[in-house]
Amino acid sequence: MDAMTIVWIIVAIIIVLLLAAALAFLLRKNAANRGRAQAQEIRDKVAEQSPAVEEREALAEETAANARKAQAEADAKAAQAKRLQHQAHAHRSEATSSREELEKQRARADELDPDVDTSERADVTARDEATSGENRGSTASRDGLASGRHESDAPRESAAEPTRGSSLESARESANTNAEGKHALHDN
Repeated sequence: MDAMTIVWIIVAIIIVLLLAAALAFLLRKNAANRGRAQAQEIRDKVAEQSPAVEEREALAEETAANARKAQAEADAKAAQAKRLQHQAHAHRSEATSSREELEKQRARADELDPDVDTSERADVTARDEATSGENRGSTASRDGLASGRHESDAPRESAAEPTRGSSLESARESANTNAEGKHALHDN
C-alpha cells in the first residue's frame, strides 16, 4: 500500500461522506417540504371550514339568546298568572263577604217586615246555607284537587249563589202569598 493508494482511499471516503451528507440534506429538505405542504393543506381546510363553524357558533348564540328570552317571557307570564290568581282570590273573598253582608241585610229587612213570615224564611235560609255550604265544599275540593291546594286553602266559589237566590225568591214569593192571603182574610 503505497501512499497513492492511501490518498485514493481517503479521497473515496471523503467523497462517500460528502455524498452521504448531501443525501441526508436532501432527504431532510424533502421531509421538511412535505411537512410544510401537509401543514398548508390543513390550514387551507381550516380556513375553508372556518366560516361554517362561525355560522354554527352564531346560530348557537342566537338559539341561546332565544332560549333566554323565552325563559324570561315564561317567568313573566308565570308571575302575571300568580298575580292574577291572587287578585281573583281577593275579588272572590270580597264578593263572598259582600254577598254575606247582603244576605244579613235582607234577613234583617225580612225580620222588620211584618208581611214576611220569618219562620219559613229561617227554614229556607238554613236549608240554603246547608246546600251552599255543601256546594262550596265540593267546589273547593274540586278546585283544591285541580290546583294541588288543600280544601282549607281553596277560596269559596259563588257557584251556589244562583241556587240560593232562587230559593230566597221562592221563599219571598211564598211569604208574600201568605201575607196577601192574610190581608184578604182580614179585610173580609
